[in-house]
Amino acid sequence: MQLVQNKEQNNEPPNKAVKGWFESIGNRGGIPTIREQFVRELENYECISATTKEYKQAKHYDLQHYVDVPLIDKNRVKVKRDLKVVVQLCKDNEGGEIKCGNYLNSGTTKYGQNITIKIKEQTVYLPSNNDVRKTVIEAGYKNKKFIEVIHLLYLGWPENDVPFSPSSFCQFNKYIRDLAESRKCTVFCHCSAGVGRSGTFAGVQLAIQTLIKLNREVQIATIFLWLRDQRACSVQTDLQYLFIHRAVYRRSNKLWITWKEIIKSQRLHS
Repeated sequence: MQLVQNKEQNNEPPNKAVKGWFESIGNRGGIPTIREQFVRELENYECISATTKEYKQAKHYDLQHYVDVPLIDKNRVKVKRDLKVVVQLCKDNEGGEIKCGNYLNSGTTKYGQNITIKIKEQTVYLPSNNDVRKTVIEAGYKNKKFIEVIHLLYLGWPENDVPFSPSSFCQFNKYIRDLAESRKCTVFCHCSAGVGRSGTFAGVQLAIQTLIKLNREVQIATIFLWLRDQRACSVQTDLQYLFIHRAVYRRSNKLWITWKEIIKSQRLHS
């Protein structure tokens, strides 16, 4: 699917107005909009088999443990040898309802008899992004060597919705990717139910990796079906599905601008 450049693309639409932005994107000449494609994919989902082979190379984020996992298991996942970044997309309490247990208690906390969590660096806001809280912890399992884990809490994403600020999310996303690459680790992502925000987040990662690392055309619909095969109800709303397109669009647009600057620089020095 080709994303047509919108005249108002530089204007940041408010959270609830993103729908109109997305509905104006799509090919001309009778080809359905992204929203219509999402509805069609849902209607045909039962009789469509997602193609997963091409995405196996791109799997960098842990998609297996982010739904309805007891607190003890969440902490057990954290001490996996290559898991050094945890992304939390929900607040502990939203609308008066508990969405996630607070596993970042001050000092040292034991869960069961085998798991120990220590706070190494107290929680701070990222200077570059006030929507993100960063905490550095150490996680140990069965008294083995402790692993340093960076915990990132993203505050700008309401339940059953999309991030308040696309630019803030894209900046946050880049920060996570840079962390994962520098630490050569897996990123663990969770929210409350583990399907809406987490599924959308995972969809963005897979789409960007397909675009950049595998250097091939991005089929968001195929990624959406693959996510649904892995986790029922992943990407809960049409707005979240549309947001994947926008995040990929913004990322690819920045890459194109960077590439043009490189070419211009080479010409000036040739």
